Amino acid sequence: MAAPRRIQKELMDYQAHPQASIASLTPRADDIYKWDIVMNGPAGTPYAGGRFRLLVQFPPNYPFEAPKVSFAHPVYHMNVEKDGSHVCLNSLLPGTWRPTVKMTTVVDELAALLANPNPDHAVVAEYAALFNTDRVAYDRAARECTQHHAH
Repeated sequence: MAAPRRIQKELMDYQAHPQASIASLTPRADDIYKWDIVMNGPAGTPYAGGRFRLLVQFPPNYPFEAPKVSFAHPVYHMNVEKDGSHVCLNSLLPGTWRPTVKMTTVVDELAALLANPNPDHAVVAEYAALFNTDRVAYDRAARECTQHHAH
C-alpha cells in the first residue's frame, strides 16, 4: 500500500523544510489519512493575519487520487463554499490532479487562490457578483469574516 508511505514522506519533507504559508501541519494521531493544517492568510489581502484551519482527507489510493481539502470554518471567498466545506481549486479537480503534486503545494495554491479569486469558477455566485461590482465591499466582507473566523 503506497498511500501511507507517501503521506509519511510528505510529512517528513514538510518537517525538514517548513514553509511560510503553513503555520502548522499535524496528522491526526488515530489516522494518518487525516491532517489538520493551519494556513497563514496571504499578506496584502483581506485574509492577511488570518489563520485558516484546513481539514485534509487523503483517499486510500493517494497519490493517484486527489485529497479532499476543506476549511474547518466559514471563509468569505467566491471559490469556497460559505461554510468552507468545498474549495474550487483546479489542481484538485478530477482529471487535473497529478500524483506528483504534494499537499504542501496544494496549500500554496490555496493561498494563491485566496489572493487571486477566480470569478469564472465561483462556488458562491453572490460573492462573485459583489467582487465584480464592488471590490471594496467584497474585500471588507472578506476581512470581517477572516477576523471573526480565522484566528
